[in-house]
Amino acid sequence: MAEVQPILTQKDYDQALARLWEVFDAEPGTPEGDECDALADLVAAYDDLHYPIPNPSPADRIQGRLDALGLSEDDLIPGIDSKERVAEVLAGQQEITPEMAEALHQLLGIALADLLPEGAAAGA
Repeated sequence: MAEVQPILTQKDYDQALARLWEVFDAEPGTPEGDECDALADLVAAYDDLHYPIPNPSPADRIQGRLDALGLSEDDLIPGIDSKERVAEVLAGQQEITPEMAEALHQLLGIALADLLPEGAAAGA
């Protein structure tokens, strides 16, 4: 097993990633398997710090669930009010009310906290 080093630079990252691919299929519990686990943790931490992935917006979450469930924007009209309001919500131009969030939660299974502004879910 090679000695695992901290990842401090892009060069360190590239070397760790290359080594990770070399030991990726190592058996768990072996020295190479332990090295793989350690490298995976270090690479993930570096990724999180240097290449953060932002949380999707409520509109992105809604669109993703529509796509996943094979539904159309028209399927949102009963819970959001009108075709125009649905378009505004999906464009991020209309804030989602607690009532809309509840309807979207029921229809799409999206958590209320992922639909409402921070702090609003506690009152819903």
